Amino acid sequence: MLPPVVPHPATKPALRRVFRSWRRALSVDVRAAAAASICARLVELDAWKRAQVVLLYDALPGEVELSMLVDAAGRRTVALPVVVGRGQPLLLREWGNFSRGPFGIREPDARSPTVDPASVDLVVVPGLAFDRRGGRLGQGGGFYDRTLRGMTAVRLAVAYSPQVLPEVPMAAHDVRMHGVVTERGVVWVENDETP
Repeated sequence: MLPPVVPHPATKPALRRVFRSWRRALSVDVRAAAAASICARLVELDAWKRAQVVLLYDALPGEVELSMLVDAAGRRTVALPVVVGRGQPLLLREWGNFSRGPFGIREPDARSPTVDPASVDLVVVPGLAFDRRGGRLGQGGGFYDRTLRGMTAVRLAVAYSPQVLPEVPMAAHDVRMHGVVTERGVVWVENDETP
């Protein structure tokens, strides 16, 4: 059972501090059990079953671990984001040879083929907090927002259930999710962009 997150501050910086601290406090066993449940739910979704090209991520400490999805990908092309530079969208490269990126995250190195963002069918997105309207609070660099802005892929966030709040603060440039997959279920967002 995951502990609740309290309080829910109203500003992005304060929310980031609260959720980073909360995730660090979760035990390895609790995180692993929740991640297994989240991944099992995700691979049962039509968005996963239809996808030929999926964009995953290499988890930061505390984020939902997605290695099970790589194992379940089968013949799908699996891409990972690569940080190019501050203010730039993420470069997408196929799962392959790895190096450590600027944030210590494992990224496909330059020998891995690039993936055209337009070819991606499903993006699995990390974050610190989400809401039922598709709002997402990321780490604060804006990399995902810049990358997702022009993509037509289904955008699914993965999160521990206490990370889904009634509302997260959103700016005009923030990209909304189509749904949030947690260990308890899937929250589908109904808005103009729902696939």
